[in-house]
Amino acid sequence: MTTTPNTQLYPAGYLDINGLGLLWVSNTTLTVSIGQARDITNTNDIVNSAALTLNMATNGANGLDTGTIAASTLYYVWIVGDSTDYSTTCCLASLSATAPTLPAAYDMQRRIGAIYVNGSTHIALFWQQGAESQGAGTNSSSRWMIYDAPIATGITAGASTSYAAVNLEKTVPATASIVKIEVALNAGTAFDSVFLQPYGGTGAAAVFSSAVTGTALLGIVDCPVGVNATPLPDLKYKVSSSGDAVALDVQGYVDEL
Repeated sequence: MTTTPNTQLYPAGYLDINGLGLLWVSNTTLTVSIGQARDITNTNDIVNSAALTLNMATNGANGLDTGTIAASTLYYVWIVGDSTDYSTTCCLASLSATAPTLPAAYDMQRRIGAIYVNGSTHIALFWQQGAESQGAGTNSSSRWMIYDAPIATGITAGASTSYAAVNLEKTVPATASIVKIEVALNAGTAFDSVFLQPYGGTGAAAVFSSAVTGTALLGIVDCPVGVNATPLPDLKYKVSSSGDAVALDVQGYVDEL
């Protein structure tokens, strides 16, 4: 059943987010800090007055919305509220980026981040930066998500000399605007390069070159992300020559909440 939230008399600004930062705690838990956010319909504010603990091993309020934790999967984190103020604000993790399954008595939600569950079914260690790192009271819906260890893409020894897709689906949400890529380029010829572009791009938005041959030179570059029709985050790469080999890993991204 679809419910319509009650409307507050003095709501905050358009799609405002203040606080509600995510903090890794353990392999199955994270915390959500105090703060508030406009719900996704821009009707009401969801206010969180005390830190919440999200436990991926449970279901319902402050846990997974449905099912059990899955390996090598991106989960979306939501703040959830009750417009009647009868039920206490809670958080959820969901496979859905647009419509989590809400617990009974709740009728408002807003996405506040995304987390990666690795192959060991553990929440990958991360740092979320943005409003929280800029001081209490700072309002920002753009948040950096930085992984402690880079996460491999399908490009491990890439040698395509024309732009080819880099799969970001499991590690980067479609709402990302920038992705931080760790590049390991083994150049066949000195000063060969790897070029990155977002989906829909026509030129190189990021370039990494190596003056060294015979060994992989490591670096980190930021590149805009395009969204294809699915929608999924989409990045493309190519190298200077077929004698090059490049590995591309995801170090982090900017999430537009």
